[in-house]
Amino acid sequence: MATTKAPKQQVDVEIAGGGTVYLFQPLTQAAQDWIAENVVGETTYFAGGLAVEHRYAANVADGMRHDGLVLELARQRVRSGPEKTGTS
Repeated sequence: MATTKAPKQQVDVEIAGGGTVYLFQPLTQAAQDWIAENVVGETTYFAGGLAVEHRYAANVADGMRHDGLVLELARQRVRSGPEKTGTS
């Protein structure tokens, strides 16, 4: 018997970063509209994403999810350098 996978939902917001600042990258018009309607006061954008201090990031993410947006954590892209050899 073949199994079918549920269709993957479209991601509205990609979240990157960590530490002191998270970037919420809106990928859909719905995400852009949500930010415009719900993020008040001073806003900072970096590389097209909304920069959010770590102390507010969970609240922003919770609000987005509560209103039906689909969030995804960005994959870490680590560039590896040449391997070190143990020569003395």
